Parts: sequence; C-alpha cells; structure tokens
Amino acid sequence: MEQRVSFKLFIIFLSNIFVLLCLFSTSSSQSPPRVDNLTKSEFANHTAISDFRTINRRSLEECPDPNPYLQIAVSSRNSKLADDEFVTVTITGVLLPSESDWVAMVSPAHSNVTSCPSNAIEYLQTGDYSTLPLLCHYPVKAQYVSSDPGYLGCKKKECKKRDKGGACVVTTCSASLKFHVINIRTDIEFVFFSGGFLTPCILKRSTPRPFANPKIPLYGHLSSIDSTGNSMRVTWVSGDNSPQQVQYGNGKSQISTVTTFSQDDMCKSPAKDFGWHDPGYIHSAVMTGLEPSTTLSYRYGSNSAGWSNYTKFKTPPAGGSDEVRFLAFGDMGKAPRDPSLEHYIQYTWMKKDMASVNRTRTPWLIFMGHRPMYSTPGDGLILIPSVDADFVQAVEPLLLSNKVDLALFGHVHNYERTCAVYQGECKAMPKKDGNGVDTYDNSNYKAPVHAIIGMAGFKLDSFSSTFMAGMVLEDGSPSVSSPLQFFSLMSLSPGIGSPYPWLREMKSEERGLYLIHLLVTTANHVAAGSIENANMGLEQISHLSSPDGDTMQRIAAHFTEALADRMLKRWPGLHKALNSTKITSVSEERLVQKLFFELCPFLKLSYVITNQAIIEAMEGEKVVHIIDLNSVEPAQWINLLQLFSARPEGPPHLRITGIHEQKEVLDEMAHRLNEEAGNLDIPFQFNSIVTKLENLDIESLRVKTGEAVAVSSVLQLHHLLAFDDEMLRRNSPLVNKGFSSIHMQAALQNNTHTLGDFLEKDMMSGYTPSPDSTSSSPLSLASAPKMVMFLNALWSLSPKLMVVTEQESNHNGCSLMDRIYEALNFYASLFDCLPSTASRVPVDRQKLEKMLFGEEIKNIISCEGLERKERHEKLEKWIPRLEMAGFGRVGLSYHTMMQARTLLQSYGYEGFKIKEEHGCLVMCWQNQPLYSVSAWRFRRYS
Repeated sequence: MEQRVSFKLFIIFLSNIFVLLCLFSTSSSQSPPRVDNLTKSEFANHTAISDFRTINRRSLEECPDPNPYLQIAVSSRNSKLADDEFVTVTITGVLLPSESDWVAMVSPAHSNVTSCPSNAIEYLQTGDYSTLPLLCHYPVKAQYVSSDPGYLGCKKKECKKRDKGGACVVTTCSASLKFHVINIRTDIEFVFFSGGFLTPCILKRSTPRPFANPKIPLYGHLSSIDSTGNSMRVTWVSGDNSPQQVQYGNGKSQISTVTTFSQDDMCKSPAKDFGWHDPGYIHSAVMTGLEPSTTLSYRYGSNSAGWSNYTKFKTPPAGGSDEVRFLAFGDMGKAPRDPSLEHYIQYTWMKKDMASVNRTRTPWLIFMGHRPMYSTPGDGLILIPSVDADFVQAVEPLLLSNKVDLALFGHVHNYERTCAVYQGECKAMPKKDGNGVDTYDNSNYKAPVHAIIGMAGFKLDSFSSTFMAGMVLEDGSPSVSSPLQFFSLMSLSPGIGSPYPWLREMKSEERGLYLIHLLVTTANHVAAGSIENANMGLEQISHLSSPDGDTMQRIAAHFTEALADRMLKRWPGLHKALNSTKITSVSEERLVQKLFFELCPFLKLSYVITNQAIIEAMEGEKVVHIIDLNSVEPAQWINLLQLFSARPEGPPHLRITGIHEQKEVLDEMAHRLNEEAGNLDIPFQFNSIVTKLENLDIESLRVKTGEAVAVSSVLQLHHLLAFDDEMLRRNSPLVNKGFSSIHMQAALQNNTHTLGDFLEKDMMSGYTPSPDSTSSSPLSLASAPKMVMFLNALWSLSPKLMVVTEQESNHNGCSLMDRIYEALNFYASLFDCLPSTASRVPVDRQKLEKMLFGEEIKNIISCEGLERKERHEKLEKWIPRLEMAGFGRVGLSYHTMMQARTLLQSYGYEGFKIKEEHGCLVMCWQNQPLYSVSAWRFRRYS
C-alpha cells in the first residue's frame, strides 16, 4: 500500500480555527507569559470564561456618584504605548469597594455607536445568546478590581480628610491591576465601572493613551501557496498604506500589495457597530525562489513605517517527502454560532482549486471549514443545528469527487470523528494497527473522514448521552450504522417524558434569549414553507413559552400562535373550520380598549397631548368642530370639555363627530358627553357616524362654514395602507419600476385626470407581487390611492389642527421576516412594561395581551393583503406622507410636553418617557420608542 506523505490544506472560512503545522517552526524575539500553571479562575480571566462576553450592546452611562476623590491613572514605560507591554492601572479614592467594580480597556476611546442599541435583534440572528441590552463601546478586555487581593478589605488606605483634631474622617481605598497591551493602532482608555458586567455604569475614565507608532508593521502570518515548497506568502498589518517589503534569505526582497476594508463593507451588526475595529492596511508579499525543507529568516516593513524583528521559519517539504506532521484545533476565541451562509460564494473557487491539485505530488487532500457536515446533537439543540444541510448538499459531492481524505471543522466546541462517510452512510471503517492507531485502506478510497476539532473553545459543548449516531467511538466501532440515524430517533414530545428537562431548568435570561432564537429559526421555516421543521420548532417552543410567564415566555406564546395560524392558512378549509365559531362581541372590544386605557399610559398621553394641542389651536374660536376618527373613549372628550369650560373667554360651541363601526359604542359616547356638557353648561352637539373608516363619506361630516375644524386620529390611519397594497397587487407594475410614492401623490394632486387614468399608463406590463410584498415598496411614504384620497379629503376640510397618534414601529415591511424582527422589538417592550402597571391584576394583563396585542401580532404575522390591517409605520414615513398631502407640521409646545410628563409622574408610571423628535412627541418604555404623536394644520399649495 502506497504511503501518502504530501498534503494540501484546503481552508474555507475557518472562523477562529488555528492550525499548527509543526514543519513551520517559527521564533521571535519575545514570548507571551505562560499560563499553564494558573488556577481555573485565573485562566478564565485570560480566556473570557465569564460574564464579560455579555458586555457588548449597552451605551456607556455615568454612575450617579458624587465621590470627589476618585481617580484612575495609567503607568507605562513611556507616555505613549509600546507595541507590546504590561501597563499598571491604579484606582484611588474609592469610598466603598465592591465586588461589582471592574476596569475595562476600551479602544477606540471615541467611536460612533449611535445606531448600536437598535440592532439588538439583528445581532441575535448570529446565535449569540448574550444578555441584552449590551454594551456598545466594546471593551477589549476587562478585570474585576477585586483581582487586587487588598481591594475589598481596603488594605491600601489613604486619608482624604481630617477633622480639626487631626483625626481622619474620610478614608479611601485603592487598587492596582496589570493589563497586557498590544498595538492595535487606535488609542486606548481605561474605564472604571460599577454594577458588574450586567448593569455597568461609569465611575471614572482615564486619559486616552495613543501608541507610539500606529503605523508599525505587525502580526506577520505565513501561508503556503502551493505544494512545491518553493514559495511562501507573508501577510502582515500596518497603519501605513504605502507598499512595504518583505526581506528574506540572502538579500532577497519582494514588494507588498496593500488592501483594506471599511465599516461600510460590513453587512450587519455586530460588524457594523460594536464589533467594528479599524483593520489598518493589510500587506501581502510572496517570497519566491525558496528550497523545500530549508530554514531561513525574514522581516517585513519599510524605513518610514519601521521594520519587524527577523523571524526564522522552515519551508514546507516537497511532494513525496515523509516529513509531514500537524496538529489542528479550533474555536479558541469568542465565535458566535452564526448561520455561516457565506460558504456558498466560494463554491466555484473550491471546485476549481480542488480539481487543480496534482495527486501524484500531493496525494493527501485535507478540507477545512467552520460549520461541520456531521455532528452529534447536544441535548435539545436540534433547532439550532450545528449542521447546515444546504452546505452539506452543495459541498459534500465536491469532497467525494475530488477524493478528499480528511475534513476538519470547528463551530462545535468539542472533538468528534466519523467513519469514512458520504450522504449519511459509513462507506468504510478504520482498523487498528499494531500500535492501536486507527488506519484506513487508502488504496481503496471510499469517502472522506470528518473530524470536529473545536475542543479549544472557551466552553465545551455537550453531546447527547443517548445518540452518538455513527461517530467513531474510542474502540473504533460505530454505535449505529448511519451517522444521520439520530434524526429519526429524536423526540420533542412535551410533558413528563420530554427528553429536554434542561429546558425547564434554564434561567429566565437564558430562556428568553433561547426563545428569541427559536422563534426566529421557526419563523424562517414558516416563511420558507418548511412545514415539518416549523412544526418541530413550534413544539419545542411550547416547552418554554407560557401566557402567564415572564416577558419572553408570554411573547413567545403569542408569536407561536401567530406562526401556527399562518401555517394553517395553507389549508383554507381547515383554517375556516377552526375559526368558524369565533365571535367577538362589542362588550369584549370595549373591555380590551378599557384595559389598554387603564393599564398603559399611552392612550392617556395621546389624549392629554391631543387636547392641549386643540386648546392652544382653538384659542379665540367660537365654534369648534372635532372629528374623532375612532370614537371609543369618552374620557378624552370629557377632559376637553372641562378644559374649554375653564377657558377665560368662555367655552366655544362644540361639535364632536364620532366615527365607529359599532352603534352601541357611539351611543354610550353620546350619552356620557351630553351629560358632562350639561353639567358644565357648554353648548354641545354629538354626531354619530356608524361606518368603518375606509368607507367614510366625507360629506357625512357636515362641516359648516365658520367652524374651526380639528381632527383626532388615534391608531387609525395605518389601517388604510392595506387597501393600497391590495390595489397594487392587482393592478400596478410600479413596484417593479421603483416608482416613488411621493411623485405619485404629487401627480394626483396636480393632475385633473382620475387615479384610474394615472395608473392605466403603466398597466400593460402587469404586476406580479412577491408572496410577502407590501405597500411599503411603491407607496411606502406618501402613499397610494386609498391613503391619498382619504388624506386629500381631510385636507379639503381645511382643518385648523389634525393630531395623529401612531405606533412607532415598521410592521409594514417587505417580507415576513422583516415584520417579525420589528414586531419582536416592539411587542417585547410592550409586554415588558405591563408588569410595572398591572402587577396587581395579572388576569387583566393576560386579557390585554391576548385580546389586543396578541391579535395585532397575529394580524402582522399571519395575514396578507386586505386582511393585514396592522400596518404600523414610523414617524419618519408619516411626516413626508402628510406633508405631501398638503399638511404643515405644528410643533407641539413645551407646555404640552410638560403636561404629558406630569401625567406620567402623577400616575407613578416609572420607566416610561416622553421625548421630542422633529417637533413631535414620542412615547417610550425605557429607551424604546413605542408610539408617536404629531400635530398638523391645513396648508395651501403655492
């Protein structure tokens, strides 16, 4: 049997996988400190086995700390940092040392992270389950101050203040920490935090320290470009974009090529925000004319930027040599478990490169990648699979056709090895040689052997104790005949017999993040029409979700119901049968609106802001006509009647026209308002119009000459976008032509032709919408026919004021997944705020979440076309839409904002905020915008 001795390493996207080729023996002038004798806790500080990995998406905030004695100082060899040194960070003036105090090394010291907090959901797609919200200014490294053994006991004391008798009345404590610093080109600051890693706030920041030479060439890397051993590539990084050199051998040199990439080249978070660091300039040069198996030295750089130290290396052996030995291990660093779909863009290159290998000179062919093709599942992780089935289907045939001998993968933080496997079947098994080593008959090639080598991970993944599924055991025998047999054996049955008891043992934060990932994964299956996978996902989520659990459990319960409803619509008969007896009474609708008004501050705030804007706009008016587009809550207008009654010049004659599709609701409204107006002795008239908003006849409003008109729209206008979407689906090719909705609206307003005439010009080519297309494509801003006509009708009334309240979220996106990501952000905040207002009435909270928020979620996710009414859009879209309709913005006054804030304080609504944006007011839970209120007036065209 021929002994194969030469090889080629084929590497594709081996994220954080390191290969030590023993034949490339390198040396340098400095060695890092040894850590092999550290304790486990000390070692954790070097390898990031700690909560520190959760610090990556929270904005830096100052602690409310009045300590005047606190200082942080950094001592190094010189005022500017060397390329590699240990610095001492000293904290002094600490009044009360705490275990939660820590110091972070941050670089760059000043970076723009304004968009970072809004990208939380995007980052979750990478599979990193870190606790949110996280820190945006990402620390390079961090240490607890208690690493100084004298800190907590205040062994390093200093008296800061003495009384008249000389006795110390203020004693402070200090600590010193050492940080290893290497040249990363951008300046570094050290930040003293309190609050631990989960709730950090800043106590003190050091002065930023720059590096002495940010252009110095560093971090050289050797790679073989072929199997001859005659050429080697050197790659290094510098802050200098001018070409540099590699000098090697006896006076030889090569000029480098220079490349780089920018933040704009990154796709999404975390690469575009907290994960971004300027890469500098990447230099690459090929050393040619080398001899195989020869030791020589090289250096790289330039006279202007500086030179590296000389480094010795040994060239690879030539084909046919027997010198090959290597050690491979992977996933040393913090590597998010991302979908890794970038494999596919390399397919053509992989195919060409593998086919080019001369197997006579290089008989061994080794493939390396990140996500494995075969892996035993961990307990319960079947919906976050390590294996990417599409990648396997596309690439595995290449491995077989090119007779790849060994395939090495990371991603899974453990070690595992298969038989010679192809398409889930063992094609050959190893035999033990005289030394007990597994060997294959290489003269009779069957299939590649796969090995997972992610055991260098900072935390090892567990494998299922039950399903080893064809992986070769220590004695070389497989547990079952097929490496994929475990898929048919896995069970997701709920109840006592569930194989995943760990699900119920998860902490709340871990469970919440796991639920988000499961929801996104399952939603992708639903969007792709993969019913079986979606069903498995929904079943597993059912083990964790609960309508009466914590925030994420409740969110998950309603999102899974919505996803299931969308799946059921594939069978219209079944869906109609299951919903045929569903009846929603007027009393139930009234109840849920009452609960929303009582348990959340948003409607109260909207009414207070609207009423104050009306009072200010109607100053001096004698006849006021208010048009309420959703007349459901008497409390708003009772408050306005009281405000008008207290007006110095006396109340106006007030008419309110209420619009609602239920007569009973309007009758109750009329009764309550007439009663209140009578008590206040205000001339008052209430007109009822029983209709849906989209069917409103503007003539039925009966606006009279001399009336000052105000329009109130609370969470209503977005419903009209459904009709625009439906019309476009049927008639318009403008979606495909990218026609601007603003242009369309302007054309409608300045053209005497009808809307049908306008659209008819573009009807010839037809319009074929995507399954999840929405109005946000051609008419996303100023909008389409129904919205245009409705806003034009309101404009024709010449309103002195129109106040619009809408959800501050984009649930009218172009795809199901876009809507799901937005809805998760929006409703997670809504659900999260409810316990602070409804803790004493959990039954009412459940009713509100089920009957209002749950139904909105279902409508956003499950419905399409005219059925999808909840088409929420942000203020940034409503502003140009209303401006194009002829309305001018009215800035809400400072007094209005103060009244809104007073309301929050008087009701004890902690955590809720009001902020001004573009002259409008935005209601927030914590820092998450949820609803916006904007004011408008009639504006004539010039």
